[in-house]
Amino acid sequence: IAGINALNDGKGFGVRSGATEARFFFKLNFTSVTYEPGEMETDGRAKAMELFPKLDMIVGMGDKCSDGDGELVEFAEIADGVNKMYFTTRGPSAILKSEPLKKHFF
Repeated sequence: IAGINALNDGKGFGVRSGATEARFFFKLNFTSVTYEPGEMETDGRAKAMELFPKLDMIVGMGDKCSDGDGELVEFAEIADGVNKMYFTTRGPSAILKSEPLKKHFF
């Protein structure tokens, strides 16, 4: 996070839109929230419902790497429900392609 925010003389990472020379700069903030194993339906879901609407994007991780990664899918559905992008660092790609497709799931 610090490295990204230090880019471009401390302005953060730059983004250009279209053919213009104008650049917009973004900095990142990081929030980490945890819950005890087996507490997804109680504590985990409640924390996600409270936090996700306040964020611009969510970088999540599931509980295992299998096609049936239920927690990853549940968090993606919560993020989708509040129109937030949900990025996962774990596979498999079958999760990304499963119905119903999540429009904000990467």
